[in-house]
Amino acid sequence: MGRGRFLVIRMAKGGEGMTGTAFEMDDGMRLVIVPARTRDEADALAARAEGRVFAVRPSWSHPAADWIAADPEFWRRS
Repeated sequence: MGRGRFLVIRMAKGGEGMTGTAFEMDDGMRLVIVPARTRDEADALAARAEGRVFAVRPSWSHPAADWIAADPEFWRRS
């Protein structure tokens, strides 16, 4: 995470559909989060994996220093 301007998030039971950072709840529900650099990339991934697209908002974030270093122009907007 920390490498995209958009996040694609899929919430489902089981592990099929998308590879990314996963969080599993006690009931077996799993959230899988994958970063995307562009909206087109995010939309395509969401369509394949039945996920939803979320835009990262710099003004709502407290990113790690290495995230800022990876895309300083984007994070400067905050």
